Amino acid sequence: GNSDLQPDFVWLKQRDSRDHFLFNSVSGIRKYVASNTNAAEDTLADGLKSFDSDGFTIDDGVGINENNDPHVSWNWKAGTALNNSAGANGGSIATTGSINTTSGFGIVKYEGSGADATIYHGLGKIPRLIITKNIDQTFHWSVYTFNSNTKILRLNGTNAEATETAFQSTHPTATVQSLGDHNQNNGDGDTHISYMFCDVPGYQKIGSYIGNGNADGNFIYLGFKPAFILLKGTANTENWSVYDNKRLGYNVDNNVI
Repeated sequence: GNSDLQPDFVWLKQRDSRDHFLFNSVSGIRKYVASNTNAAEDTLADGLKSFDSDGFTIDDGVGINENNDPHVSWNWKAGTALNNSAGANGGSIATTGSINTTSGFGIVKYEGSGADATIYHGLGKIPRLIITKNIDQTFHWSVYTFNSNTKILRLNGTNAEATETAFQSTHPTATVQSLGDHNQNNGDGDTHISYMFCDVPGYQKIGSYIGNGNADGNFIYLGFKPAFILLKGTANTENWSVYDNKRLGYNVDNNVI
């Protein structure tokens, strides 16, 4: 709309090199996880120091504010507090976080049980993309996509999707996500952060397509002009690719991260 954006999820990247720095308002200022590594959550003393009513403020940290270097940030707003006790609303373990039912985005924090469990997300829609990190341990990122409840992707790796027990072979519902006995998204006693995304017509779309190998490529129908595109070839060893409409050019001139 026409209002300023107070972000709850800030994804920062120095465009020449360096890690990807992911900050969120649930974990708090200066706390980050790098999406290209399996490292646990860390504190960057000269990192993101405030989530503001119209943006965010950063210090002079390496990788987020280097002199004369190009950077990019992608930002999402949640804003409504999530607090759900264990056993309530179908969630067997407690969740906290920040959600936005209009935009279909949520940040959900929970302590893993190490056994089959469910977590309440409060979005009122079915998440079709769930990106989770065990922030206490050096485990891989867990990525759930709507097209399989038995396969998992790694945000920090180029791996093809692999069969795992992370989701109890169960798709999320409009209320809860199912977790298996998997250290990446349900480590016993470990804290986890999940970024959840739902389809919202005209705003956000999570889907899949089969490539054709042609120079002109496929046309992928979304129903709107996208500003941010995240891609992963799931069948082969491929990099994740990020495109946006704020960096160089469009189409063949658009640089990838």
